[in-house]
Amino acid sequence: MAVATRPAAVSAGQDSERPSRPASHGRVVLVLVLGVAFVTRLLATRALWLDETTTIAQARLPFGDMIAQLQTWDVHPPLYHVVMWGWTRLFGSGELAVRMPSILAGVATVAVVYLLGRDLFSRRAGLLAATATAVAPVLVWYGQEARMYSLVLLLALVAVWAQSRIVNGAAGRHWVVYTAASVLLLWTHYFAVLYVAVQQLAFALVWWRRRHEPDGRSFLHRWAAALAGLSVLVAPLWFVLWPQLQAFRAREAMGDGHLEPAAIEFQGPLDAYAVGANFVWSLWGFHPLDVMVLLVALWPLLMLAGLVMLGRAGGPWNRYLGLLVLAPPVALFVLGQYNRFVFEVRYFLISVPLVLLLMSHHVDELRTRLGRVAAGTLLVLPMLLGLVHQQLSENNPRAYDFDDVVGEIVEQAGPDDVLVFEPWYLDETIAYYGDGIEAVPLQELERMPDSDEAPTVFVVGSFLEQERHASVHRSAVETLAAERTLVWQTETPNVEARAFR
Repeated sequence: MAVATRPAAVSAGQDSERPSRPASHGRVVLVLVLGVAFVTRLLATRALWLDETTTIAQARLPFGDMIAQLQTWDVHPPLYHVVMWGWTRLFGSGELAVRMPSILAGVATVAVVYLLGRDLFSRRAGLLAATATAVAPVLVWYGQEARMYSLVLLLALVAVWAQSRIVNGAAGRHWVVYTAASVLLLWTHYFAVLYVAVQQLAFALVWWRRRHEPDGRSFLHRWAAALAGLSVLVAPLWFVLWPQLQAFRAREAMGDGHLEPAAIEFQGPLDAYAVGANFVWSLWGFHPLDVMVLLVALWPLLMLAGLVMLGRAGGPWNRYLGLLVLAPPVALFVLGQYNRFVFEVRYFLISVPLVLLLMSHHVDELRTRLGRVAAGTLLVLPMLLGLVHQQLSENNPRAYDFDDVVGEIVEQAGPDDVLVFEPWYLDETIAYYGDGIEAVPLQELERMPDSDEAPTVFVVGSFLEQERHASVHRSAVETLAAERTLVWQTETPNVEARAFR
């Protein structure tokens, strides 16, 4: 791969072979697209997920206690948690409040995608890519989740944009932007090292091509300074990573019951469905199993479209973005042969807007206006439909209605009633929505409380497609049914609840 300098007109966002729309018109469209991005992320709400309530529970701790818990229980760098620690003290820990940093980062990501597309290809390509990014289902999903993935996406794309400006001969301050974005990125998620490595490889290839040119020595010095700054500023992260590794090994030695929940659910090698599903999720979002099977079956058409794009691909930036798209998922796929937990779309989410940018560029390269409009519609419309179905489907496998279920229990529960639940790692989610109700994991119960101790016992179960959880939940329900009367029950695709009196 090689990255070369493009003409100044192109690097400024002007297509030298095709007249562009007026800049003012492009700005108006961009504002509208950003408005769409904000509204979709604001309105496409759902109940908080387990990981999100973990974020809230950590952010509510005193700062020192939070950092200590991150070192001994979590598996992520601390930057996002530090941001949330400060944010919740300013704005509280309501659902919208804790999601707003991700929403704002998601909207900013759309703007950066436009800038990247404008600088590398054309304003039209940038606007189409921004539009697709604004409504892409998986980007909306993680663009509102109270976790670090939206911030990771923003920082990574800022780093890519800054690198593109550096290579195209922009001012030296973009080295500072690149270094700062990369440092913050690595302090936000460990897997970001895969993208930073690809970018460093690109810098090495650029220098190799320019080593005999007048600016070759200057480029090498600036690159070396940026790399040194990056290394120095990231080095302290070792004091977080090392305790986390030690703690994880200790939990692993104690058995599955003490592992982080996500690591439990995704152990074992990857299968064909898991691989296909992740690639479908990346473009069309999360859907019920029957829909996913149909979409995965479209892989021959996707492969054909990919081959067509490869056939049309040309220029160093296409190859560079293609490498950024493919290299991290391939590396995670290899790691996924040991533990499939690491091959998950949220860990290579950065590839999604880059794919959309490449696709938008190829759409913009079509010769006729009708062809560009038709192809652009075929790019955006299926994702928009996927977004609607993802958010409205009652059978979305990633939607867990803990707020409705636990909220209904809170309305019914008396002061002495007890809620028992399976699995144990629902604890922080139930505590968030449970509003003070006494809640105990089934694994911690030596026996069911009798009617004098608890007039009503509520049982909540989730992840019951896994037999180890289903058996514990089933045993509790059978025990209560033999001793009490079932007075209420509700069931969603992912959460069950019953009340026995």
